[in-house]
Amino acid sequence: MHVRGQRASLLATGVALLLLVAQPAHAQKKTEGRVVPLDVPTPANFFFENPALKIVWSFDLPGRGAQFVRIHFTAIDDHATADYRVLVFDRNATQVAEYAKAVFGARPDLWSGLVKGGGFRVEIRAPTIPSGLSFRIKEYAAHQVLPHLESIFRQPDWRYIQSKAGDRGILGAARAVAKLSFIREGQLDACSGFMISDDRLVTNEHCVSSPDVCDTAVAIFGYERAPDGSETSEDEVRCLEVVKVDQSFDFAVLRLDGAPGRRFGTVKLANRPPLRNERLFLVQHPGGGPKMLSEIDCAVKTARTPGVIADSDFGHTCDTAGGSSGSPVFDKNAQVVGLHHLGFILGNPLWSEQNRAVRMERIFEAIKP
Repeated sequence: MHVRGQRASLLATGVALLLLVAQPAHAQKKTEGRVVPLDVPTPANFFFENPALKIVWSFDLPGRGAQFVRIHFTAIDDHATADYRVLVFDRNATQVAEYAKAVFGARPDLWSGLVKGGGFRVEIRAPTIPSGLSFRIKEYAAHQVLPHLESIFRQPDWRYIQSKAGDRGILGAARAVAKLSFIREGQLDACSGFMISDDRLVTNEHCVSSPDVCDTAVAIFGYERAPDGSETSEDEVRCLEVVKVDQSFDFAVLRLDGAPGRRFGTVKLANRPPLRNERLFLVQHPGGGPKMLSEIDCAVKTARTPGVIADSDFGHTCDTAGGSSGSPVFDKNAQVVGLHHLGFILGNPLWSEQNRAVRMERIFEAIKP
């Protein structure tokens, strides 16, 4: 009976430990909205609604209180011989996007960039009637203020930062960090990412991992908050291609339109393991909001640890939140030693007070430009 009791106790302990180890960390992607059905088709026959402005069709959606929306154009079928432009305006009648025939008509569907204010207007303008053009506004993604998990240590020590061309050190490195906005599994999601070459951006696999998601993604550079509380961004750049992706190490390398790295700079990658207690700083877009810096009490706590797979990560004490996935973790020389991807595991003795990043030396050869 004693042996059986001892075995039962050991079995129960083993099961408990297995459950504890198997408890998943929360990936720090931020869900910041939902996709709302709309289904508005263009008419069978166009006519000039406004001859002076050459407007042949328009659609208005009143503001719904969202911080921003993104519009999904689908079923694009262009047999028109006439030239045209599809214009998008925000609720203040400010033009925020323009798609030429050569761009719009070449795609079966298209997600717009961010349209601030919660409402929008779409117009087709053409010098002559573009017979043979048709599409639908299938849906739009609307920003919502949703709760998110924060992985902070006692009091939050992060702070908003502003960077400009020509900055060096921390601010210079921060220029290369962008917010990613994308649609995945019917949700409007956000992560962070950073430029490693003129047109290559690194983020997490659990953020953008497929051509379908890439096709919805835009990288927003210079999204920062000024001391007066106003928020500005400098540029939005579309994702063109998933160049490399690895689920085990949770990274994705994306090719962006144009060459934003020339304007916003690139980071330097460190091909070395991080050291226990090494000082760090982390640049991110927590909560999908403006760029922030975590520097105070930001250090390596566990130098080698499992992540998605064994011996891939290190544990750190930099404050993060949903939306921080894909952030670069820098050493004191502003070189990237880690790719942040996992937050706290509440109730876990080891990981309830550590975030995790993939060690750069484990993925250096795979992602280096």
